[in-house]
Amino acid sequence: MNTGLIVKDKTISNLSFKNARVADNKLSVEVEALEDTELSTIDVIYKDSTGKEIERVSGYIGNNLKKGTKRILVVDTDSNLESVEDIDYEIIK
Repeated sequence: MNTGLIVKDKTISNLSFKNARVADNKLSVEVEALEDTELSTIDVIYKDSTGKEIERVSGYIGNNLKKGTKRILVVDTDSNLESVEDIDYEIIK
């Protein structure tokens, strides 16, 4: 993983993920609810250049997000993320 890896913005299940940044095995991403949304956790899926999953880490930003609510999701791991090239998210309800 390149230190300071920046990942493109994504929208998944009525949640917008913007300004994602990975540095020192820690992800920080702004999450905005585009509609009222209920969720349990968000799985962060680190992928290599071929799209293969390297690591999956769960994060929490709250259970009920009203439309327009913004939160910062921060997750870290002790795993080696040197080969990470992309990140996906899975909303766990």
